[in-house]
Amino acid sequence: MTPADLEKIFGIENTPKSVVPFKSYFLKVMDLVESDAETIKRFENQFSLLDAGKHNGFAYTVIDSGKPILCFGLEFQWDGVATAWLLPDKVGIRKNRIKFHKGALNYFGIVADSYNLHRIEVTVNVRNPYAEKWIKSMGFDYEGTLRQYGTDKTDHKIYARLF
Repeated sequence: MTPADLEKIFGIENTPKSVVPFKSYFLKVMDLVESDAETIKRFENQFSLLDAGKHNGFAYTVIDSGKPILCFGLEFQWDGVATAWLLPDKVGIRKNRIKFHKGALNYFGIVADSYNLHRIEVTVNVRNPYAEKWIKSMGFDYEGTLRQYGTDKTDHKIYARLF
């Protein structure tokens, strides 16, 4: 999957927006939701792990007029199974929510087909009800609660979409 492919999926080709490879330093300039910002702050000394994580999958950032507004990626667990992750900028994504919602719906189906996935899973911090509402709207089903899963021992809910 190339940045140009992703720009087409999200409908942002020929706009001021672009898709570039993920780098952890983008997270430092984004306005993240509180639960994401707290997690990233705890992880800051280990940003190299975030950058290394893209080698077991892929990770990208959407840039709008020079500012990162969305970081996302897919980590392959084993044949047919991947974990998706996404960190949006609160303001930047709000301005583009309909376009990115439609693009994300397409994205999950396309990556499932492209990489022969039968399952994509995500975890959602219970302190982030917006993320939980959104992931449900993407066709993911609740599977259970991972107790004390977060870096701050918060519970996370696990969701999966089967293909």
